[in-house]
Amino acid sequence: MDVEARLAERSPSQEGTGTLPGFPFKRPLLSPFRVADAQPAAPAATPASSAPAAAPLPAPAGPKICQSDDDCPGESFCAERGVCEAIQTRTNILYLYYREGSFQEILGLYWSKKGPSGYKVVAPIYWHYWSPKSRFRAVAPLYWHYEDYATNYRATVIVPGLPISWSSQPDASSFGVWPIFYRSTKFGWAAPMFGWSASPGG
Repeated sequence: MDVEARLAERSPSQEGTGTLPGFPFKRPLLSPFRVADAQPAAPAATPASSAPAAAPLPAPAGPKICQSDDDCPGESFCAERGVCEAIQTRTNILYLYYREGSFQEILGLYWSKKGPSGYKVVAPIYWHYWSPKSRFRAVAPLYWHYEDYATNYRATVIVPGLPISWSSQPDASSFGVWPIFYRSTKFGWAAPMFGWSASPGG
């Protein structure tokens, strides 16, 4: 029997198997869909490596915030902009003139320190101290002024002859000419020279 007869005699159950009776080999499938199905599957994607990623390098530390030289490590000082800076130069001329960082001294009479907390002194006349919490200024012996930022307290004394003082805070105020008269909205009034006094409401 020739090949055409064998093709005609194959059973329907053999459809799609790709074999012919009496032939030990497989023939190519005739259906284009079955040919597509017979294509080898694409290789599976290789799983990503499970090795841990390298940790990012830490960012460089910024300048240290400060309020005074005590907040800064050695060989640095608290600059005017409120950050620690390394001391670049020192100048010392027989202690008649001395400068280190933001500190300066001249002839033992002028002293200054710049920064968020500092001072400026011309001894014994002018005294000025400041910090983020308070401020004090004096032109001795004629003028004194103090401020406390936390409590909003202010006090001033002038000495044109007799000391005159006044102060203010959120819940009270005062005025006095010493030792003649003193009055406070919180503590009452008094005339120390004459021995008179009265409490609030008295």
